[in-house]
Amino acid sequence: RCAVWEAAGRNARLVNSRFEQPNPKLAVYDLEYELADSEGRFASLGIRYKIYGSGDVMVDYQFVKHRESMPEIPRIGMNLVLRREFDKVKWFGRGPGENYGDRNSASFIGLYKDNVANLYTPYIRPQENGYHTDVRWISLTNGKGQGLLVIGEPIFCFSAHHNLRADF
Repeated sequence: RCAVWEAAGRNARLVNSRFEQPNPKLAVYDLEYELADSEGRFASLGIRYKIYGSGDVMVDYQFVKHRESMPEIPRIGMNLVLRREFDKVKWFGRGPGENYGDRNSASFIGLYKDNVANLYTPYIRPQENGYHTDVRWISLTNGKGQGLLVIGEPIFCFSAHHNLRADF
């Protein structure tokens, strides 16, 4: 029933791209995608990257469903692929174990840390894995403490793996 959404991200078509640098310490990159099937456009997606001279990157993500007859949307999100060396994960949110929106009340909000490999649960037939809800921030770092910090406005969910989500 929801197969159209599974292919939506892979089949998204870039329809507009704009770059501007309003000042030497800010660059703005706007991307607009169209999601369509044989009947035409059913949704659009806009992503704005604000890149600051400090190294901070603000990402605004806007999704609009244009056709009401579409089935429910099982998931909206972004994938980020980092080098394998960024395997130290620390987050402020629900944990320490995986938790999902329908069963997260036994996972308490706190500060947790682990290695990415330890977030994997060896299910017989995994469809999802290592998901964490109600996260305020997450850092992924290497052995030298270098890495990436993601902060929600206000919250988000994450999973971190040594494989692609499509592998599940």
